[in-house]
Amino acid sequence: TIRKAPTATYQGGEDFSKGYCVLRQGEDMTLLASGIMVEQALKAADQLEAQGVSVQVIDLFRIKPIHEDIPALLSGRPVLTVENHNRIGGLGSSICELMATDLTTP
Repeated sequence: TIRKAPTATYQGGEDFSKGYCVLRQGEDMTLLASGIMVEQALKAADQLEAQGVSVQVIDLFRIKPIHEDIPALLSGRPVLTVENHNRIGGLGSSICELMATDLTTP
């Protein structure tokens, strides 16, 4: 199968040095996405916003190592990862490990 080209997510001038970019600010929950799933996360955020849920969307394009800022960005809200996962780990596994070792994340 041939994938269609993803929608442009970035406009230019972004800082990619940290390995992530907060695409949307939100208070109720966080969607963490990587790769081609970022577009799907943004669409899901649109649907949730229409229902009154304020969603933070983060493009985590460098999964290992995860930047030290990420636990603070996740703290105090539900987190959902959106990814093309496989059996040997990926974004969801990495975030679970991070949250399990960071006692400030509920």
